[in-house]
Amino acid sequence: MLYNRIRSVINDITEEMLAGKEECYEIVSFNLIGDQNVPITIETKLLYPLRQIKISLFCPFLLVDPEVEYEEIYQKGVEDDELRLMKLIAKFTTTLERLKAWIRDDCPDMIRWGEGVIFDKSGRARRIPYPAVSQKSQKSRKKNIS
Repeated sequence: MLYNRIRSVINDITEEMLAGKEECYEIVSFNLIGDQNVPITIETKLLYPLRQIKISLFCPFLLVDPEVEYEEIYQKGVEDDELRLMKLIAKFTTTLERLKAWIRDDCPDMIRWGEGVIFDKSGRARRIPYPAVSQKSQKSRKKNIS
């Protein structure tokens, strides 16, 4: 399960950070469909004076506009931070799993992916259905751009 794998990597990186490293990153592979894998980058950075760790999850498959960031500030031993971290990992993995299911069901002929677009075997582009922005905020953003 993707959640357990990411959680395990974060636990290992956290231990390394507490042992003295200032920054760490790890890349995990996620099987999207068939033989096509997507990289997931897990970055951590020590916020030295606070003894807290900034944890960021990134997957190029989830590049959308406006940008959605999967980041959390974490301090080992603090229960609230632990719960927020678990929620972040769950949200990230659920989004990837849902997109995988959508691709499997609605775009089985997908051959490659890019920033927010899926290309089918005929080369036609389809936008990824990502519900990050409501219709109301999209309209207001278009007005601000004009």
